[in-house]
Amino acid sequence: MAGKKPPRWTCPLCGRSVPADVDECYCGTSRAAVEAQANRDAVKHARPFSLLELVAGGAALAGAFYLSFLWFQSRQVPLTSGTAESPKEPAPPTRPSPLLGRSKGASLSMGGPMGLTGAGNHVGLASPLATPQPALQTPQSPPSPKEERSQADLDREAAEKDLERTFSSLEPQMRQLQANSARFESSCFTPPVDTYGCGVLFNSISTSAESLGRALEEADDEARQAFVQPGYMRDLREKHGLSEAAWSAMADKVRELAVRTRGGS
Repeated sequence: MAGKKPPRWTCPLCGRSVPADVDECYCGTSRAAVEAQANRDAVKHARPFSLLELVAGGAALAGAFYLSFLWFQSRQVPLTSGTAESPKEPAPPTRPSPLLGRSKGASLSMGGPMGLTGAGNHVGLASPLATPQPALQTPQSPPSPKEERSQADLDREAAEKDLERTFSSLEPQMRQLQANSARFESSCFTPPVDTYGCGVLFNSISTSAESLGRALEEADDEARQAFVQPGYMRDLREKHGLSEAAWSAMADKVRELAVRTRGGS
């Protein structure tokens, strides 16, 4: 199910912060491959946690069973104190069994979950476990480390925002320059020619082209000093109609109009 795309995504190969509407980084890494790898990592980290929950549940069940067994044992065989014996407990035979040996306090253990022990003239049930085992605790997942951002990264992001504002302001200038050039070419080379009006229009075209070219050079210098990725700079210029190819064609057109205005071919 498609959701709202984040404002930007980061390329894991070159570290570039890519705009949301660009599905492939300039280095060739696609956004779909990055998201697929993130989904596989999330599924991989989720599996051990489910197994640990099963282990903790089994340990809790075993502890409950053991406590129930101890309660049942205390109800069936009451403890004796001193020399008094339980009136319900029959007296064991005084003749020792050959399996018990000659020691009066020897004990006999039989296989199975419960065994018989003999000590003197008293008979009791042997405990299957010496001490209750503590239930396993599910380890808590460590918190994700907070991503540390260097000063260079902060400076680069600030420069990217400044470039966005700069190209947004230069975009209408580029469109006006293109419109004036087309108007001058269509009306100032076919008689009758308004010499004064065409002169004013050409001066405006020349001044605007010089100003726009200088602003683009300054933006390029600012991007290099802030280590802005070349791919981001290229995408930003294309977004605002100021790509290198578009500007080169515009500069050639202004030079052509200047030559024709001064009487060249």
